[in-house]
Amino acid sequence: AGPSATVRASKSVKVERSIAVSRQPAELYALWRDPANVARFMDHVESVEPIDDRHARWTMRGPAGRLITWVAEVIVDVPDARIAWKSEEGSEVPNAGSVHFDALPGGRATEVRLVMDYEPPAGRIGNNIAKLLGADPDQMVRESLRRFKALAEAGEILKSS
Repeated sequence: AGPSATVRASKSVKVERSIAVSRQPAELYALWRDPANVARFMDHVESVEPIDDRHARWTMRGPAGRLITWVAEVIVDVPDARIAWKSEEGSEVPNAGSVHFDALPGGRATEVRLVMDYEPPAGRIGNNIAKLLGADPDQMVRESLRRFKALAEAGEILKSS
Protein backbone atom coordinates (compact mmCIF):
# COMPACT_ATOMS: atom_id res chain seq x y z
CA ALA A 1 0.00 0.00 0.00
CA GLY A 2 1.02 3.62 -0.41
CA PRO A 3 1.32 6.14 -3.23
CA SER A 4 4.19 4.32 -4.97
CA ALA A 5 2.53 0.89 -4.85
CA THR A 6 1.88 -0.75 -8.20
CA VAL A 7 -0.71 -3.24 -6.99
CA ARG A 8 -3.72 -2.38 -4.83
CA ALA A 9 -3.89 -5.00 -2.07
CA SER A 10 -7.69 -4.90 -1.97
CA LYS A 11 -7.92 -5.86 -5.65
CA SER A 12 -4.89 -8.08 -6.05
CA VAL A 13 -4.30 -11.79 -6.12
CA LYS A 14 -1.16 -13.14 -4.43
CA VAL A 15 0.68 -16.26 -5.52
CA GLU A 16 3.64 -17.69 -3.61
CA ARG A 17 5.42 -20.94 -4.38
CA SER A 18 8.89 -22.41 -3.87
CA ILE A 19 10.99 -25.29 -5.15
CA ALA A 20 14.35 -26.82 -4.21
CA VAL A 21 16.91 -26.76 -7.01
CA SER A 22 20.21 -28.66 -6.93
CA ARG A 23 22.38 -25.66 -7.80
CA GLN A 24 24.04 -22.81 -5.92
CA PRO A 25 22.20 -19.47 -5.41
CA ALA A 26 24.69 -17.58 -7.63
CA GLU A 27 24.03 -19.90 -10.60
CA LEU A 28 20.26 -19.65 -10.20
CA TYR A 29 20.31 -15.88 -9.74
CA ALA A 30 22.34 -15.49 -12.97
CA LEU A 31 19.98 -17.79 -14.88
CA TRP A 32 16.88 -15.91 -13.72
CA ARG A 33 18.39 -12.42 -14.10
CA ASP A 34 19.09 -12.95 -17.82
CA PRO A 35 15.90 -11.83 -19.66
CA ALA A 36 16.67 -14.20 -22.54
CA ASN A 37 16.04 -17.16 -20.22
CA VAL A 38 12.68 -16.13 -18.77
CA ALA A 39 10.53 -17.15 -21.76
CA ARG A 40 12.36 -20.51 -21.74
CA PHE A 41 10.93 -21.49 -18.35
CA MET A 42 7.78 -19.35 -18.12
CA ASP A 43 5.67 -21.04 -20.76
CA HIS A 44 2.99 -18.31 -20.80
CA VAL A 45 5.60 -15.56 -21.37
CA GLU A 46 6.16 -14.83 -25.05
CA SER A 47 9.14 -12.52 -24.56
CA VAL A 48 11.08 -10.28 -22.19
CA GLU A 49 12.86 -7.50 -24.06
CA PRO A 50 15.44 -5.50 -22.08
CA ILE A 51 15.08 -1.73 -22.31
CA ASP A 52 17.99 -0.95 -19.97
CA ASP A 53 19.57 -2.53 -16.87
CA ARG A 54 16.43 -2.02 -14.77
CA HIS A 55 13.53 -2.06 -17.26
CA ALA A 56 12.13 -4.70 -19.61
CA ARG A 57 9.04 -5.05 -21.79
CA TRP A 58 7.15 -8.25 -20.99
CA THR A 59 4.67 -9.90 -23.35
CA MET A 60 2.58 -12.84 -22.17
CA ARG A 61 -0.34 -14.89 -23.38
CA GLY A 62 -3.45 -14.32 -21.32
CA PRO A 63 -6.78 -16.13 -21.34
CA ALA A 64 -8.01 -17.09 -24.82
CA GLY A 65 -4.52 -16.43 -26.25
CA ARG A 66 -4.78 -12.65 -25.84
CA LEU A 67 -1.37 -10.92 -25.71
CA ILE A 68 -0.73 -8.62 -22.74
CA THR A 69 2.29 -6.30 -22.64
CA TRP A 70 3.75 -4.17 -19.85
CA VAL A 71 7.03 -2.62 -18.72
CA ALA A 72 8.51 -3.86 -15.45
CA GLU A 73 11.18 -2.16 -13.37
CA VAL A 74 13.65 -4.07 -11.20
CA ILE A 75 13.40 -2.27 -7.84
CA VAL A 76 15.63 -4.58 -5.75
CA ASP A 77 18.59 -6.48 -7.11
CA VAL A 78 20.72 -8.29 -4.54
CA PRO A 79 23.18 -10.46 -6.50
CA ASP A 80 22.86 -14.18 -5.75
CA ALA A 81 19.97 -13.57 -3.33
CA ARG A 82 16.90 -11.64 -4.55
CA ILE A 83 15.30 -9.81 -7.46
CA ALA A 84 12.14 -7.73 -6.99
CA TRP A 85 10.14 -5.86 -9.60
CA LYS A 86 7.00 -3.83 -10.19
CA SER A 87 5.11 -2.92 -13.32
CA GLU A 88 5.08 0.69 -14.41
CA GLU A 89 2.07 2.83 -13.59
CA GLY A 90 -0.76 2.41 -16.08
CA SER A 91 -0.02 -1.25 -16.90
CA GLU A 92 -2.95 -3.26 -18.19
CA VAL A 93 -2.22 -5.87 -15.52
CA PRO A 94 -0.52 -4.15 -12.57
CA ASN A 95 1.90 -6.58 -10.92
CA ALA A 96 4.80 -6.78 -8.52
CA GLY A 97 6.86 -9.59 -7.14
CA SER A 98 10.15 -11.05 -6.08
CA VAL A 99 12.22 -14.16 -6.49
CA HIS A 100 14.46 -15.31 -3.62
CA PHE A 101 17.45 -17.67 -3.77
CA ASP A 102 18.22 -19.15 -0.34
CA ALA A 103 20.86 -21.84 0.19
CA LEU A 104 19.45 -24.90 1.92
CA PRO A 105 21.31 -26.66 4.77
CA GLY A 106 24.15 -28.81 3.50
CA GLY A 107 24.95 -26.44 0.62
CA ARG A 108 23.78 -28.82 -2.09
CA ALA A 109 20.55 -27.08 -3.09
CA THR A 110 18.79 -23.72 -3.12
CA GLU A 111 15.22 -22.84 -2.31
CA VAL A 112 13.83 -20.69 -5.11
CA ARG A 113 10.77 -18.81 -3.85
CA LEU A 114 8.60 -16.76 -6.22
CA VAL A 115 6.10 -14.26 -4.80
CA MET A 116 3.76 -12.35 -7.11
CA ASP A 117 0.87 -9.95 -6.64
CA TYR A 118 -1.21 -8.85 -9.60
CA GLU A 119 -4.53 -7.20 -10.36
CA PRO A 120 -6.58 -9.31 -12.78
CA PRO A 121 -8.11 -7.13 -15.53
CA ALA A 122 -11.66 -7.94 -14.39
CA GLY A 123 -10.84 -8.15 -10.68
CA ARG A 124 -11.15 -11.30 -8.61
CA ILE A 125 -14.09 -12.47 -10.74
CA GLY A 126 -11.83 -12.18 -13.79
CA ASN A 127 -9.27 -14.29 -11.98
CA ASN A 128 -11.87 -17.03 -11.45
CA ILE A 129 -12.88 -16.85 -15.12
CA ALA A 130 -9.20 -17.09 -16.14
CA LYS A 131 -8.88 -20.25 -14.03
CA LEU A 132 -11.87 -21.75 -15.84
CA LEU A 133 -10.19 -20.94 -19.16
CA GLY A 134 -7.04 -22.77 -18.09
CA ALA A 135 -5.01 -19.71 -17.04
CA ASP A 136 -4.70 -20.40 -13.31
CA PRO A 137 -1.87 -18.15 -12.01
CA ASP A 138 -1.02 -20.51 -9.16
CA GLN A 139 -0.64 -23.41 -11.60
CA MET A 140 1.40 -21.20 -13.96
CA VAL A 141 3.82 -20.31 -11.15
CA ARG A 142 4.16 -23.95 -10.08
CA GLU A 143 4.82 -25.02 -13.67
CA SER A 144 7.29 -22.15 -14.24
CA LEU A 145 9.28 -23.15 -11.15
CA ARG A 146 9.29 -26.80 -12.26
CA ARG A 147 10.56 -25.75 -15.71
CA PHE A 148 13.17 -23.45 -14.12
CA LYS A 149 14.41 -26.39 -12.03
CA ALA A 150 14.68 -28.59 -15.15
CA LEU A 151 16.57 -25.87 -17.03
CA ALA A 152 18.94 -25.22 -14.12
CA GLU A 153 19.66 -28.86 -13.32
CA ALA A 154 19.60 -30.47 -16.77
CA GLY A 155 20.29 -27.50 -19.04
CA GLU A 156 17.08 -28.13 -20.93
CA ILE A 157 13.37 -28.46 -20.41
CA LEU A 158 12.10 -31.86 -21.40
CA LYS A 159 8.67 -31.96 -22.96
CA SER A 160 6.39 -34.85 -22.13
CA SER A 161 5.00 -36.71 -25.14
